[in-house]
Amino acid sequence: MLDSIFRCSSGVAGFALALVTITAGPAAAAAGPVPEPIPGPVSVPEHTLATSLRLIGASAGGVAVEQGTAQESWGVGTVLTGVEGSRLTARTFGEARHNMSLRLVGVGGSSLAWVTSQIPKYGYEAHRMHLRTGDDVLAGAIGEPLAVVGDHWLSTQAAGSSVTPITDARLFEDTPLNTDPPSLGGRDLGRLHGGRILAPGDGYVVEGWTDEDSAHHVDLISLADGSRRTIADPADPVVQVAVGAGQVAWLTQADPGTAMLHRRGLHGGEVSSSAVPGPDPASSVEPSLVSGDGGVAYLASADHHTFLRVADGDDVRSVEVPAGSRGLAAVGDRFLTAVGGDSRTAGVYAVAPDGRVTRTATVPAYGFPQTDPTLNAGRLYWADDSLAGTVGQTLWSRKMSGRSPVRLTAEKQFPVPMSGYAYSLTPQFAVSAGRSVLNDPSPPDRLSDSTRLFDGTAVTGRIEGWGGNVNLSGPFAAVQGIVYRPDGTVLYRPEDHLSIDSIDLFGSTLVYTRIDQGAFGSVGNSVWLDDARHPRPRRLRGPQAGVCSDQQQVAIWADTVAWVNCRSRVIVVKNLRTGAERKVPVGARSGATRINITLAEGMLGWVNGFYDGRVLDLTDPHAEPVRLPGRIDRISVDDGAVARETYDPDRKSRVDAQLLFPHRYRPRLFGTLAGPRIRSGAIWRPQFDATKPLRDVRLKITDPRGRTIQYLHGSDTGSGSVRDLRWDGRRRSGNRVPGTYVWTLTAIAADGDGVLVPSQRDGRATTGTVQVL
Repeated sequence: MLDSIFRCSSGVAGFALALVTITAGPAAAAAGPVPEPIPGPVSVPEHTLATSLRLIGASAGGVAVEQGTAQESWGVGTVLTGVEGSRLTARTFGEARHNMSLRLVGVGGSSLAWVTSQIPKYGYEAHRMHLRTGDDVLAGAIGEPLAVVGDHWLSTQAAGSSVTPITDARLFEDTPLNTDPPSLGGRDLGRLHGGRILAPGDGYVVEGWTDEDSAHHVDLISLADGSRRTIADPADPVVQVAVGAGQVAWLTQADPGTAMLHRRGLHGGEVSSSAVPGPDPASSVEPSLVSGDGGVAYLASADHHTFLRVADGDDVRSVEVPAGSRGLAAVGDRFLTAVGGDSRTAGVYAVAPDGRVTRTATVPAYGFPQTDPTLNAGRLYWADDSLAGTVGQTLWSRKMSGRSPVRLTAEKQFPVPMSGYAYSLTPQFAVSAGRSVLNDPSPPDRLSDSTRLFDGTAVTGRIEGWGGNVNLSGPFAAVQGIVYRPDGTVLYRPEDHLSIDSIDLFGSTLVYTRIDQGAFGSVGNSVWLDDARHPRPRRLRGPQAGVCSDQQQVAIWADTVAWVNCRSRVIVVKNLRTGAERKVPVGARSGATRINITLAEGMLGWVNGFYDGRVLDLTDPHAEPVRLPGRIDRISVDDGAVARETYDPDRKSRVDAQLLFPHRYRPRLFGTLAGPRIRSGAIWRPQFDATKPLRDVRLKITDPRGRTIQYLHGSDTGSGSVRDLRWDGRRRSGNRVPGTYVWTLTAIAADGDGVLVPSQRDGRATTGTVQVL
């Protein structure tokens, strides 16, 4: 198949045609200009899940909660703010979300205080976000943040100072200065102690701490003058402290079965101590002691129930709140908490003085992150973790229809789970013409993972060992530089497959980059072309000096290949038939390392190392790349459309799709599995894979004299795959005559874009021979 390509391209001298049109071959039909404006992307509906919810803080000005997922064990979840009596709104935090530097400090007044680290300044950038509107204001720079009290911030050191050990830290009050832009000034409030527990309120900070002699203390620090006084020396360890509504409270615990709640007036008076009824307060999800007009309260859990313990005067009572409540705030004479779950239960709950518990704010449902968008044969595929109880991810798909805008049909679930998780670095599956390849998790009786090959939902083969980044084109799969047949047997294994850096397939044609070795180590990367069925490797580009700092990507579609020139930051697009090359600037900022590229009929797409996605119409030599909006992890292109995996400000990936170039493209036949002979009594079952869904599928069989002896009619499964053709070797007359016969496959694109054409320009891929024995 590659012989004609080699002959045609060998006559092109040099690279004089650096900016010629790289057309898509006979599959590209004439079309008008791209209409403006381009319809926007259509988002894939998310699968929702019950999530945890934590109250960050609350005041008369509003509430703030953090919504998390079971899959997410790092960083900050989705933050929502608003006012009671409404549905809370998810908020964004810019690059602080992406670079994992976001820290939530608490609610002060009508705003949520948060910071992002600024290591070169030895401090933090302090922000205030309005709870109701979400408007964000940069307050200034502070040291290590501890808490927020009204307009004041508390930190362990002044902004710009060197970071000191926490046991030697000092408490600073960072007060707003009347400057433009706003800034903060620090005031030393004195030394803090190791093992401290802090809580601010009413112009004070209460600190519970243990000294070097294991003695326990409760100190009160004035924010007005920095003075400190010890108000108690309890015999037992202090586990929680609170100050507010004119009183100070602390909780001590001698052992899991004994706990005492202590209270005294802010300005003096006797200490009131009460034995805490019920379970150990340390079983609470997190420290939650608060003091308000309704008394002193904390959360505790026992036997899958959650209780609010409230001490008011001499009365200590328990109120059951929704199980799993997290976080607590005192607002007037009420106590607020938050509970997760589905849309029927999740939200903010208020406990009134009479013990009534009501939901006062709701939250939107949380959707599972969506990953690895793949467009193929008119369908959009993606993965998520939405099926509880399964190992790994689930593969989903929706058919795409319409052009302005794209419409997505009802989803289908692939019945077999696969390896991976929502933030996997490499896709764990690939699909092509009704076939798929999935990396599956290790069963308990296996020591390693394996890769499974499917046709439809039927397993056709298995490849043992971890597959990593998988690739599939028609009947052939590439895993770790080796090409496999559908049954999992090896079709192509280059001697240097371990040095293959990146590989892509179009049918049995493959292009790959290889790390070349010299006498003294690596000498660079080179790009190669080969045919897995008829190996004859050909180097398309010699080794570059030095090795690229990241995996160098390649792509192939029909007679067009592309690779990244990592030194000059361009993508080289080469027409294998003419030898012409076109160099496309990637548009990456200086320092971008990894550039992922993908090809389809008349389209080139790429994402650079700074999550910048672009798509270029290769049928137009004057076209400029279309820059896709958003922070993009991956893209897939096919039939004029693009699917994106965007990384939103909440650190959650989502998938959408849109049509960019509404040209018409004929389907290509790029996969044929047809046995060479039919034995007596056997049935010939050829399989064909095309780049688009087909209709009017016919297989004409002729004898050596060119006479038609049989017509077979087939149908497409809707994915470009033809699997229902059958022939027993008999002519239409019913006679079975041994000999060699020629078959010719014809079909029409299901969307009306033209007739079936060969995979490349050799014109022979839609015909073949079969021998009747």
